[in-house]
Amino acid sequence: MTVWSADIPNQEELFTRLEKLAPYLLGIKMHFDTFDAEFDSQRFNKIVEERNLIVINDRKYADIQATVSKQAAVDVKKYGDGTKRGLATVHTGSGTGSVVALDNLNVSSILIAEMSNSGSTIDPTV
Repeated sequence: MTVWSADIPNQEELFTRLEKLAPYLLGIKMHFDTFDAEFDSQRFNKIVEERNLIVINDRKYADIQATVSKQAAVDVKKYGDGTKRGLATVHTGSGTGSVVALDNLNVSSILIAEMSNSGSTIDPTV
């Protein structure tokens, strides 16, 4: 079982691939806020529920607790249960407030210590 990194901006393509791949997946990691149209969270959550998939919202929250609380609340409302039942990525550089904010919304965190983009200021070799 694997987690699919679904970096696809077209949701029809996403749903077509997800329906084919879902039986072989443990979860899906995606950027909910990058779609080319209003995201069909109802359709997405139906597939996620049927296949019992883990959902990782690769949002990379990185702000003070109050701001992340607002951002995450909007994400949960806008994208539905997939983000609430799943996980969200958080930058470690902003301290513990982001993690606390997500925890208060029952969203678990995955801490991001490094990124692959060149020139990243969290890369100790820069």
